[in-house]
Amino acid sequence: MATNKLNGAAELRRNRRGANPAEAIQELEKTEDKSPEVQKKEDRRNKANYMYIDVTGMKDYLRYRAKATRQPMSKYIYNLLQADMKKHYKEYMKDQAAEVLNVLKAVEQS
Repeated sequence: MATNKLNGAAELRRNRRGANPAEAIQELEKTEDKSPEVQKKEDRRNKANYMYIDVTGMKDYLRYRAKATRQPMSKYIYNLLQADMKKHYKEYMKDQAAEVLNVLKAVEQS
């Protein structure tokens, strides 16, 4: 990870102007590469919050609408989904309650 060290060196140079050099070195040491185990754990945690959506044929339109609303495309899509969720929230909650009841019935029968 040579780029990390180069970025760290640039950070160290920037910090020389007004900060204590010892503090700058400590900051650099904190930001150095993490062990592969820690890095894998963080990657897994971050990936759990994301999903891939196929927007083939709609990408240009989504980009256009996001730009028109002055939002990043992912935020625009998130807001669309949030509006849809508000619209269908009661239906969703009824379905969730029905699933819970089915699970409870299955547990009682076994």
